[in-house]
Amino acid sequence: MKNSMKAILKTFLALLLISTLTFSCSNDDSSQPKFSETPTALAKFDGSNFGTYKGVFTGSTGTIVINLNDDNTKSAVLTIDGKAYTYTATETSANGQVTIGLTFTNGASSFDFNVSASGEEPNITNIIIIGHPLAGIEIQKEYSDKIVKCYIGTYTGLDKKNYEPFNMSLSKDKLIGLAARPVSNEEPVSMTGSVLLNTFMGTAGNGSFKGTITDENINGTWENTDGDKGTFSGKRAL
Repeated sequence: MKNSMKAILKTFLALLLISTLTFSCSNDDSSQPKFSETPTALAKFDGSNFGTYKGVFTGSTGTIVINLNDDNTKSAVLTIDGKAYTYTATETSANGQVTIGLTFTNGASSFDFNVSASGEEPNITNIIIIGHPLAGIEIQKEYSDKIVKCYIGTYTGLDKKNYEPFNMSLSKDKLIGLAARPVSNEEPVSMTGSVLLNTFMGTAGNGSFKGTITDENINGTWENTDGDKGTFSGKRAL
């Protein structure tokens, strides 16, 4: 009888341990953000001004997604410091036509969206984001076979302090982004570059940078023509 009770107790403890470990692992997994690896862009708009555009925001830090008629609406979601703001546009736009000055608004905040007839060289102008006087936005078009991933991060300056943001969006082969200047009252500097597998490189102002992509993280180094150099890091946010 005693041996039988011991066996039952051992079995119960083993099951309890397995259950605890499973629950713990489940909690660990759920705490990690899950990002899509599939583009949301529709194939029918791959060569059009219509479609999905993704990018990054500075003037604090964040990301942006612009939907130009992908679902028969014109809307944008600008996420600043983790809080999402929805913008809408009421002006007309035609498929396969140049789009200039399409204004997206949210209350007193607004920006203009511009893009070629084929969806190339998209850009944002006339940015007015209340509470963010030096706001900047850089975007690129997402294609049905080429997802755009956005990362927000920081970089170290000569004084070894961390500055933010150092934000970029990466597609299969293209990089665009924005980096804050150490002087707080200056506009951010634009970044452009290329992506190859899990590495990337580019230029920003009078400097250059290169880095690697590991899981949902980016890390790398930067330097400029004055001989200044430092590091940067970031995490995927979109």
